[in-house]
Amino acid sequence: MLDKDLLRSKAEAIVNEKMIQVPSVSQAKMKEIFLELEVHRIELEMQNEELRRSHKELQESKDLYFDLYNMAPVCYCTINNKNLITKINFRASEVFGLESSKLIYKSISDFIFPDDQDIFYLHKKKVAASSKPHSCELRVVNQDGTITWVHLSATAVKEDEKNTYRLVFSNISKQKKVEEEMKKKDEMILVQARYVAMGEMISMIAHQWRQPLNIIGLAIANIQTKQTFKQLDTAAIEENSNIISENISYMSNTINDFKNYFKSDMPKEYTKIQDVINSTIKVISKTLEHNKVSLKIQNDSNTPMLIQKSLLMQVLINILINAKDALVSNNVAGANIDISVNETDAATVLTICDNAGGIPEDVIDKINQPYFTTKKSNGTGLGVYIAQMITEKQLSGSLTWYNASQGACFVVTLNKHGVK
Repeated sequence: MLDKDLLRSKAEAIVNEKMIQVPSVSQAKMKEIFLELEVHRIELEMQNEELRRSHKELQESKDLYFDLYNMAPVCYCTINNKNLITKINFRASEVFGLESSKLIYKSISDFIFPDDQDIFYLHKKKVAASSKPHSCELRVVNQDGTITWVHLSATAVKEDEKNTYRLVFSNISKQKKVEEEMKKKDEMILVQARYVAMGEMISMIAHQWRQPLNIIGLAIANIQTKQTFKQLDTAAIEENSNIISENISYMSNTINDFKNYFKSDMPKEYTKIQDVINSTIKVISKTLEHNKVSLKIQNDSNTPMLIQKSLLMQVLINILINAKDALVSNNVAGANIDISVNETDAATVLTICDNAGGIPEDVIDKINQPYFTTKKSNGTGLGVYIAQMITEKQLSGSLTWYNASQGACFVVTLNKHGVK
């Protein structure tokens, strides 16, 4: 090991030898050189200080990014074009059931529920073709087989001239569970409503069949009487047989009308609203006549709509039966229901109004709640709820209501999605 003093002596000797070779300069010039060197030294120190400060800020930013990215309550993940995970935060790794370090360069497809692989493929394809984020819902399966519903939003970006995808997803399993429970609840209510409707239909069939059954009974009695008094001839048999045949045909057609009402799986078809109204009236006309309720129709629409006819019939029957019940329970003289149909560029609007006095203001916002009813007896509280659910979810429309001067009005708005 070399001695420090010896090293210094050698260094000084080398400097002195070089100084001899340097031309002599004035004291002023030396002072100028010294000043320049000193300024340069101070500049270097300032630059070093700035570098140290920048390095510190960079480290703090890096630490902050680490905290924000890894400790965020939302799941973040970056994948390359081959679906391999290149970055992932702690919350996302919890969903996948593995440590972040063990997920790097694993295929995210390994964690997508098998039935949802196509959803992810099409979603990624859509993201790749757009500069905007796109969202979808799918299921992921973690390491122990637990299935989690997630809402996934993805954006395509360039990193090092390579296509990458930044994914943001959140756990929506609780929301999906609530939706599933609501779906089961709606299905149960639909079943209950169907039983109620069947009871109403039987009552309506009774009204429809009462008169033809009486006529058939009279025709049979007429045949028996003529036979008793030996007056039964070919003409009498033919006349009464025709009467019986016509009324049986009428009753058979009535059954077909009611059968169509209960077919909820019938396909969509281009139908004029007037045709739906006519079919509805066939079903409920005798009930309205029996309760002395008159019906007026004003129709300004002739454009066919692509709809499921039986579903719209269910909506109209629910509203009309509610109106009839309100008129009967309030003992309205001159009971009347008005149906008006108007057409705009965007929709066909059916407005059904009665003159039963209207819905009490303290409950008008509650009548679409399941099992809520204003009827004193025999009310199920499902009519408006079912009508609104069918209109919104299956007919892509809306159902609203308000009180007019003489009674309640219900407005069915059908958007023209499938109009010819």
